[in-house]
Amino acid sequence: MAVGDLTTTALVKTHANISGSDDDTLIGQLVTSVSIAMAAYMDRDIYQTASVERIYRPTPGQSALVLDQWPVASLVVTEDSTALVLDTDYELRNERLLYRISGDVDTDWSSGARISVTSTEGYATIPADLDLAAREQIRFAFQQTNVGGSRLGTASASSPTGDSEGFIPYEWLPFTKAVMEAYRRHY
Repeated sequence: MAVGDLTTTALVKTHANISGSDDDTLIGQLVTSVSIAMAAYMDRDIYQTASVERIYRPTPGQSALVLDQWPVASLVVTEDSTALVLDTDYELRNERLLYRISGDVDTDWSSGARISVTSTEGYATIPADLDLAAREQIRFAFQQTNVGGSRLGTASASSPTGDSEGFIPYEWLPFTKAVMEAYRRHY
């Protein structure tokens, strides 16, 4: 499994009931290309990244900062080089909203201050639903090739002796798209 792949060739083969190794190279290429396409659609990294620093400059009246990636495994926040304390000076809510607090009350971030957020972000392991969605999409892509043969996604066929057969255009499968929407970054 290459870094960034959402599943493996072995899992795809098991899922698609493929026992031979003749198509391993093609399936491996599909694993990587579908994983890249899914990450692009979701507009985010899924794998955990180590200590990324981002700088924020709050505007007047801004009480929440929106983190680019989630979930957050670790977090260090400074305001104009002064370290802030989690649950005393700020809170992380809904996996990606950083609120400035004073006691039990939300307060605004200092307008124009330099807020440094250093965090480890992403999933340590790929979520099971995302792995399954990737396997489904890869199976679909594989079966659209002459090698895959059975043409998953047949929309219509004429007679058993005719050559007329219609196929669903290659796009995201409904299940894959629904799962990706749950992980997609929305601004």
